[in-house]
Amino acid sequence: MPIEIEFEPNEICVLRIRGLLKQSEFAEKQKALADKIDVGAKPRVLAILENFEGFERGADWNDLDFLLSHSGEIAKLPSWRSRAGKYKLWLLLAREFVARR
Repeated sequence: MPIEIEFEPNEICVLRIRGLLKQSEFAEKQKALADKIDVGAKPRVLAILENFEGFERGADWNDLDFLLSHSGEIAKLPSWRSRAGKYKLWLLLAREFVARR
């Protein structure tokens, strides 16, 4: 399946998307997340795209119901961004060091 959802401890929700994403599969996982929110969870969503090929053509991707009803209940992950930035900087420095040797 091109889309998987894993519910980790501390209300972290890992969404893995691979290949061509179909609207029906996305709606199914979106519903699972909405169900968690409806019972009081305030998840933090981390989306990981691996070999992502795009979205199914001809599907109705303009559905804003989930966004309007649940987006305020999804917490942000600011620490992931700062760690990713530090990691990129470390990679650039390591690459530069290796190139000079």
